[in-house]
Amino acid sequence: MISKNSYQPEIDALRFISVLPVIFFHLDFSVFKGGFLGVDIFFVISGYLISKIIINDLIKKKFSLKKFYLRRARRILPALLVTILFTLILSFIFFFPEEHNYLYKTVISSFFFFSNFFFFKTTDYFNDLSSQSPLLHTWSLSVEEQFYILYPIFLILLLRKFKIQELKFFFIIIFFISLFLASYFSINHKDGSFFLTPFRIFEIVLGCLLYFYNFIQKINTKNKNFVCNIICICSLLLILFSFIFFSKNSLLPSYLTLIPILSTCFLIINLKYCSPFFYNFFTNKFFVFGGKISYSLYLIHFPLIIFFVYDKSLLNIFFFFSILIFLSFLSWKFVENPMRNKNYINDKYFTKILSISVLFLFILMFLINIGSKNRINYKFLSLINSDKENNLYLQINQVKNETLRIQSINFNECIISTIDLNKKFLKEFNKCKKNYDQKFYLFLGDSHALDLFLSFKEVTKKKFIVGLLPQGCRPALEFDKCKSKYEAYKNFINMEKENIKYVFFTQSGSKFLRDLAILPIEKKVVNKTFEYLDSLNLGDKLLWIGPNIEPNITLNYKAIRIILNKKIDLYENKFVKDVDKYLLKKSYLNNINYLSRISLMEYDSKNNFFYNGNLTYRDNDHWSEFGLNYFGKKIFLDKKFERYLYE
Repeated sequence: MISKNSYQPEIDALRFISVLPVIFFHLDFSVFKGGFLGVDIFFVISGYLISKIIINDLIKKKFSLKKFYLRRARRILPALLVTILFTLILSFIFFFPEEHNYLYKTVISSFFFFSNFFFFKTTDYFNDLSSQSPLLHTWSLSVEEQFYILYPIFLILLLRKFKIQELKFFFIIIFFISLFLASYFSINHKDGSFFLTPFRIFEIVLGCLLYFYNFIQKINTKNKNFVCNIICICSLLLILFSFIFFSKNSLLPSYLTLIPILSTCFLIINLKYCSPFFYNFFTNKFFVFGGKISYSLYLIHFPLIIFFVYDKSLLNIFFFFSILIFLSFLSWKFVENPMRNKNYINDKYFTKILSISVLFLFILMFLINIGSKNRINYKFLSLINSDKENNLYLQINQVKNETLRIQSINFNECIISTIDLNKKFLKEFNKCKKNYDQKFYLFLGDSHALDLFLSFKEVTKKKFIVGLLPQGCRPALEFDKCKSKYEAYKNFINMEKENIKYVFFTQSGSKFLRDLAILPIEKKVVNKTFEYLDSLNLGDKLLWIGPNIEPNITLNYKAIRIILNKKIDLYENKFVKDVDKYLLKKSYLNNINYLSRISLMEYDSKNNFFYNGNLTYRDNDHWSEFGLNYFGKKIFLDKKFERYLYE
């Protein structure tokens, strides 16, 4: 029979040992490049403790789903709400107005425990510039709570036909299935395996299994203390090894994750049987206290890093940890403990407080949304930032609000850009044909083609350039709106074929990927695009200019220090490069001229994203006005492009 254990201070010590590497990882300490594995250890501990609670209540036949869920709400929600409110207030000071919409989505997804799905769709946990949400770390809470919602129901259903001792076999099966899936999907679907619950269940289930099996009973020798000491020391070394030698490039979660999580299990099993000296050292007051406030430490540390940590000087790190520990203690003392104590706040009163807090949260988001429009607190920022940081902050705000220097119809130079082939366009187009000997260049494609169109105009100073540029629309899209536009473009091109010097086509490279570059190239989309281009019957008059580098960067306050420190890791870069290589190969097979834009740009993210004090991009995948000229010269003045300018 499984017996109920008293309070285990070693669990709190383990919590603290686990949360510290996570904080060090987010501070970008190179020594702890595998520090994110602390979350995996948390999962094991959570599985162990939650089984301890549920199983013992089931044995005593006093388990209640309502009471269980309410207990979890008391444990998780108050501190989470305070963290969210803290984040919202700071965002009002630091964030650009347009960033708040994304933040509100993260707030809602975090509070209702589906942020792991949200971040899976929108970001990359390990990327410097795409991981800018101050609530990104809440993905792990969502995984845990999703498990907690289903776990007791699963147990109740099984216990109708099976004994408690027999449940372990079901957990063994679930463990191996989840471990296999995580290992398999970590290769080609890394973001999915990292964020989504099915690929994390094996870690939590291992903690559950730990409570079903009492291995320590088998150690019954005179040298029990010595054996346990050796096991615990080896386990700690293996965990430390994982924190130091694993990294974001490791295929995790996978079979490799067994090293830290199994080591955690051995620690939980053996620690209380170690020698008094070892046990007392491990469960010292500092570690145990750190474990008690570990939940608040985890919640608060990431928003603090996002908003306040700009360099890793000893003084800044000292201030960071001082503030973090102080705030975490306050959260634990005045939020976590009172809300968990039924004698202090009963269930009915807690529910009322929670309801009012949620209402206040939504009211605050509404007020911030109104108050943040067209508001940036430059005076405040000037007090805490260097001149370089402030100048870049102003520039980011400027490029984000750039109005592209283009009119839909330019009467003087015949630089014509349109979405629809309406009467106004055709009238002006025919005038330009007469004025410029009928010959013209044509740009075709989405907003990325618009970048090329504007760049070509600035760099080459050519006259009579036509742009058929339906932003957001591409030839392979099945939407009637896009299909009808590209059919009209095809008819126009066929009618004017003799007057066209060249047609330059391009589109977003990431749109050839199935899902935000985390899945393979969508070959059907590629093939449909080639079919469309082939139907134009342009022969050598058609040139496909390959995809642009897509940084997938949200230009906000955090981006400032990353850009200035030249610490830029472009998430989309390698995937768009893969698309470029694939398109080059397919173009050769389809007899279509292809020019790799990436090779001509010679793009280096650490030097080219911010060049000579200028941002080359205005958002996550489009060039700034400076970038139009900077990259345009590299492309259109290259010898590979000469034939298209002077033939």
